[in-house]
Amino acid sequence: TTAAAAAATTASPATASAPARKLDVRQPQGSTGAALHSTGGCMPCPWFWKAQGCLNGEECLRCHLCPEGELKARRRAKTAELRSKQRAKAEETPDQL
Repeated sequence: TTAAAAAATTASPATASAPARKLDVRQPQGSTGAALHSTGGCMPCPWFWKAQGCLNGEECLRCHLCPEGELKARRRAKTAELRSKQRAKAEETPDQL
């Protein structure tokens, strides 16, 4: 019983009151951060599609309407763009030895 009491005191109130839905039944939902979703100016929520889910729910400042792989796709696109800019800059400047 002491282990159960210790577990109850360490659990945060947010996790106890907002159980996450299973991934197979989770659907995109509106959030405060989803206001710019239609223009592409939103920031995908990195926690919404994880097993524990987003604890902020509708009050989250990040977008819950973006599809599951959107954050990773945007990160890869940004990395590719930065690398291509670095390559272009390297080709413009001659090697200085």
